[in-house]
Amino acid sequence: MSKFLRRLSSIYSSRRLSSIYSPLDTFQKRHIGPNDDEVGLMLKSLQLSSLDDLVSKTVPKDIHVIKPTRLGNGISESEVIVRLKEIANMNMNFKSYLGMGYCGI
Repeated sequence: MSKFLRRLSSIYSSRRLSSIYSPLDTFQKRHIGPNDDEVGLMLKSLQLSSLDDLVSKTVPKDIHVIKPTRLGNGISESEVIVRLKEIANMNMNFKSYLGMGYCGI
């Protein structure tokens, strides 16, 4: 395995990425959606028993995902930013000579 791939693998396998924002860094904690009472009222007005029942009645069967996906666990936005910065830091800067007078004649 190349040095680059070993480094990339270590970045993705690391769990050392902590943040002072962790308690607020999830979609669920930032999302202003319906509370349990509001969901219950909505389901009652639609004469449905659960959100799963709502999905099965509204999402067409041919696009319904039955099998679990292989995406793995999600990560927080701050963890993505740290990982992207680590990957970006592996870039190498080179001097560009574009626009320095070469005309190709």
